[in-house]
Amino acid sequence: MREAVAGGRDLPSALITSRSRKVTAFVRVQGRLPAGLSELEAVPRAARMLLSACDGQQATIVRGDDPRRALLRLQLPCRQARRSGHTTALGVDWGLNTLLSAGAARLHGDGRITALGAGGMFRTAGGLARVHRLRRNGEHLHAENGHCRQLIG
Repeated sequence: MREAVAGGRDLPSALITSRSRKVTAFVRVQGRLPAGLSELEAVPRAARMLLSACDGQQATIVRGDDPRRALLRLQLPCRQARRSGHTTALGVDWGLNTLLSAGAARLHGDGRITALGAGGMFRTAGGLARVHRLRRNGEHLHAENGHCRQLIG
């Protein structure tokens, strides 16, 4: 997988492992390779959470009839650059292990596309670990409370 993806050697191992598992499961169920990575992702249930930092008028994300596509609408500043001649793009993706991943790429005059840096990720592992820890603590306190009530009775 690292060799098949441009800049694959810079990707985290967890991302490579996750994508490899998804591709393997897809092939087992569908009997074919996916057309793209978006075909591997389920419809997002928490799309609004991705845009919680934005006002609803600034950004919206919706899924259409095709589950492989999502439409992200952004309200851009009033003063826009020319529509032609752009050579830099931003790609954004969401998934289970990384809630949000983003990376920039540049189109060169000879048709090559190269990544600008390693990109960035918003991982929810820290928040999820805290939620699990609080849940375990709550269960422990609930059990202790039940044990104390049993001793009192």
